[in-house]
Amino acid sequence: MIADQKSILSSILRGPDLRTAITKHTTRVIYMVYAPPGVEEQLVYNHLGDIEAYVHMTSQESVTRLIGVY
Repeated sequence: MIADQKSILSSILRGPDLRTAITKHTTRVIYMVYAPPGVEEQLVYNHLGDIEAYVHMTSQESVTRLIGVY
């Protein structure tokens, strides 16, 4: 689960919230991937790379600042 001071932003059971949804006016985003224990770290990085490629297809000026597995 990811939350800020106001409420939950995203959870594995309910997905992202509507308050922080991406719109045509959005300028900064964060993508999260949930993986259960036992999933190889490289598979998570591969999935994040796929997401990065999809974002870049729809927004060529997009820039990735950080990719990490925690």
